[in-house]
Amino acid sequence: MRWDRQSEALPNANRRSRELAMSEMKLYCGLDISKGRAEAALMDHQGIRLGRSKQFVDTPEGRKELCTWVYHQAVRRGLSEVEFGLEPTGGYEVHFQRDLSDLHWEEIQTRVRQLPTTAVGGQNKTTGQRTRTDSTSAWALAEVLKGHPDLQIPILTADQRAFRSWVRRIEKQMVQAQQTQTELQQVLYEVMPFMVPYVEKDPPQWVLTLLSQYGSAQAMAQARRLPNIPRAPQRKLKQLFGLARQQAARLPQHELQKELLQDLVSQFQQLRQRIEQKQNQLIQWVQQTEDWKKIEHWLSLSNLGTYTAIVVYSELFLGDKHYTEAEQIVKSAGLDVDLFQSGDKGILRLSKRGPKAVRRVLYLAALRQVKTPGVFRDYYDRLVQRKGEKHKVWALVAVMKKLLRVMWKLWNEEKDFDPQHETLWKANHPVVQSQAPQPDPAVQNLCTLPSQQRQQAPLSSAMRRKIHKELKRRQNSEDLSPENNPQTSFEKKEKKTTGRKKALPLKRRSPSPPPLPSVKQSSNQNIPISRREVKGPKESKKMMDL
Repeated sequence: MRWDRQSEALPNANRRSRELAMSEMKLYCGLDISKGRAEAALMDHQGIRLGRSKQFVDTPEGRKELCTWVYHQAVRRGLSEVEFGLEPTGGYEVHFQRDLSDLHWEEIQTRVRQLPTTAVGGQNKTTGQRTRTDSTSAWALAEVLKGHPDLQIPILTADQRAFRSWVRRIEKQMVQAQQTQTELQQVLYEVMPFMVPYVEKDPPQWVLTLLSQYGSAQAMAQARRLPNIPRAPQRKLKQLFGLARQQAARLPQHELQKELLQDLVSQFQQLRQRIEQKQNQLIQWVQQTEDWKKIEHWLSLSNLGTYTAIVVYSELFLGDKHYTEAEQIVKSAGLDVDLFQSGDKGILRLSKRGPKAVRRVLYLAALRQVKTPGVFRDYYDRLVQRKGEKHKVWALVAVMKKLLRVMWKLWNEEKDFDPQHETLWKANHPVVQSQAPQPDPAVQNLCTLPSQQRQQAPLSSAMRRKIHKELKRRQNSEDLSPENNPQTSFEKKEKKTTGRKKALPLKRRSPSPPPLPSVKQSSNQNIPISRREVKGPKESKKMMDL
């Protein structure tokens, strides 16, 4: 009877295992896409490479040929699911992504995953692959698909891609405006040096209008009356025209420099107008989306501008990105610390493996937060007081990280910023002192030995540093008594004092002796130096006592 039950259960078990195996049988297709072509590589669920990689042209016929080739390979091997993996390559992947997402096969399920740009480099490091070609990148993407089933980044829509492109375009225009402003300052140093202080920071509109109208100190000196420029303070205009009359004679006057100055001013004005117009358009576009309600929670932070929030949203939160921890978004922004090592020397620096625009706007936002009293200013002051005045930049980067964590928290919880949240949390939660990390058992056993045995033992320098740190920790916490601890602070002081020679107390010198009588002085002065009596140290001491 027992054998019959087992025989009846065996077909069902085999069927369930067969169904489970069929559900796990997948085909992974890695696509390395470049301009005008794509390299495809196929790998099955067991990690076996199916032939060589194949190249397809980025045309409707080439993309159709890719889908047909993958379908025949999956049907031939009886696979039930196909996964496509590709990297974002600056827009070249859009056509392949659209056609592969529209696939609907009857017996085979399809899935398209967009992998991060660091997928190929990380996979090549793990496998030790040094050369990087289109074929090796396609195989690396297939291996990443198989080894990381949940790794993917959101696929943006056409509107979202256009929005991010406009944000990056504005950032480039800001860099161009900064470069133009620097060139303008260099020209003004030669032509109109008294105008340089008005152009060092963000120059007002009346200054640009004044420079475009005159363009040289000689033109300003020849003016009979002050120009009618809107929003221009009359007192500063009188001062500038007075300086122009004083310095016009000794400043150079060239038509080319005048034209160059006017061209730089007009270019700077055009860039600034374009940037303002596009920023207003982006704000209007974001206000029509569903995420605007979450962005409004960010604006509850004091001294946080709308454009700063839009840049952070477009680079880190666009496309339903989900961060399970705050450190993930810090790492995505490139504010995490990485070790740069060469030989025995190494230094900890920011990785900066993220969008540069996010770090720029966060830096400016942190500067504004530090200058005004509030939670971030108190945090900055505590860090500067702890580390010293030399670590102000380090403290400012810490404020940037804290600001980004707060924005992540407000995004997830969908509520405004509460300045009293930290004080209330500290009042409701008792302060828990951080416990010191427990050392290794080997270090604890070596600490119990006498100091002579520890010195004679063949230990490495790293182990000796650990022992020294543990002994110092025990002395500070007074965990061991002087009887159990073979090397206490008192013995250390004794060794230091006994090893040195005690210095004798310094005798106080007696005051200088009174002058000798005039007779002896005169008689002694008449004697030549060679015939004088040289007194020894004892006799000179007696004379000093007299």
